[in-house]
Amino acid sequence: NYHHQQLIGQVLLETSNGTIDVVVQKVGQVSGKYRTYDYQVLASSPSSQITTETTTTTTTKNKKKKKKAKKKNDSNEHDDYDTSLMETTVVEDGVTVHLNVAECYWCTRLSGERQEVLNEILYSTNNDKSLQQDLVVADVFCGVGAICLLLAKKRQQLLQQQQNSTTIATTSTTISPPTTKIIANDWNPKAIEYFHSSIRANHLDPNQFQLSCQEAYDFLMDLGCNDNERDNENDSSSSSSSLSTTAKMPLELPDHVLMNFPLEAPKFLGALRWWSWEQVQAKKDASSTYPRFHVYTFARATSSDDANDVEEVAVDIVADELLPYITTMAENDDDCDETDDTPKHRRRELNEEFNANVSTRLVRDVAPGKVVVCVGFSLTPKLIRYMQGDYRY
Repeated sequence: NYHHQQLIGQVLLETSNGTIDVVVQKVGQVSGKYRTYDYQVLASSPSSQITTETTTTTTTKNKKKKKKAKKKNDSNEHDDYDTSLMETTVVEDGVTVHLNVAECYWCTRLSGERQEVLNEILYSTNNDKSLQQDLVVADVFCGVGAICLLLAKKRQQLLQQQQNSTTIATTSTTISPPTTKIIANDWNPKAIEYFHSSIRANHLDPNQFQLSCQEAYDFLMDLGCNDNERDNENDSSSSSSSLSTTAKMPLELPDHVLMNFPLEAPKFLGALRWWSWEQVQAKKDASSTYPRFHVYTFARATSSDDANDVEEVAVDIVADELLPYITTMAENDDDCDETDDTPKHRRRELNEEFNANVSTRLVRDVAPGKVVVCVGFSLTPKLIRYMQGDYRY
């Protein structure tokens, strides 16, 4: 009931001690190029210049012309309000995040998942060495940078604690502390602007962040290209690069690559065929680890008898983008037994053939029978070479 919603909004406004100007609720689904959503104003302060009558539904969806015309005829010109009034500040685990709900994607419900990712990166099985080595993390769909800011802040705190605990035992020899580098990308330039603002608000070193506004495929490809391949690709795509704000790409490979865009993230994995398997092997030799990918995808269970079936379906979605399964002529034969040769799931293939160390984690339900799953895997030289068509490995 909209009347009850307005009452709730008014109570939130009046009990906020002046820290809230506008109360809104999400309307509909995330959509559009920048994954924004329509919203409805429930309550607002007089200084906000927004009333509940000017309900906004103009973020990214293209409304039908007749509906748009009807709204204009209602003398309710809510399309003309200043979207900067939708700016807000979220504080999560002591980290300040600036954003605009009208122009940027945001989901508070993912705060628990962000902590899961932080724990996996910072408190992995290799934790004894993690605080002694440099850390490079790439985020392909960073949005306003919440996970990156949390990671940088928490890593800074852990390194400071380590430094304080070893101060007594230090000598006159100066040892450089491990570094943290965040390479983040989002297609939405507004999100990157707010990301920069949040870096300043949290008093983080801006030099440890490398932000860009590229297409995800190009960003992911550039992360692992060697210098010659990167130069050739830049020459061939100079026309599109003029629209980006890309900084100089890093020479080191990331330790972790985050791809939190369940709708389409696996589709971008084909860019990994451009990665240099020699550099991946060199990274393994230097740090004992391969680049670790965290890919989010939607999945639906195909069997109600197997509780783990939805996770295996998610692994198959990722595997099929890395190495599309080739159906043989025998398998296409109507007379052949399909249960013999066709693999039901591909986790075992990735683990045994490519040493990918696949892991899965259920994130949340989004609809009956449909869930978000995070699929983790290690990118190995053999996997890259097979993606490149080189089967001599």
